[in-house]
Amino acid sequence: MDQDSATTIASTVGALYHNVHDKLREQVRGLDHGTLNWSPLPKANSIAVL
Repeated sequence: MDQDSATTIASTVGALYHNVHDKLREQVRGLDHGTLNWSPLPKANSIAVL
């Protein structure tokens, strides 16, 4: 793979990551502390961790 292709791929993956991150933040915005930290099972992560 040449440098231009690697740069394009890295840039695209970075942009997609930021897009998903922004969308996740939109989904949880406004949820209260209890809701964010609720865990469905004793050893499961809450959505605050994810």
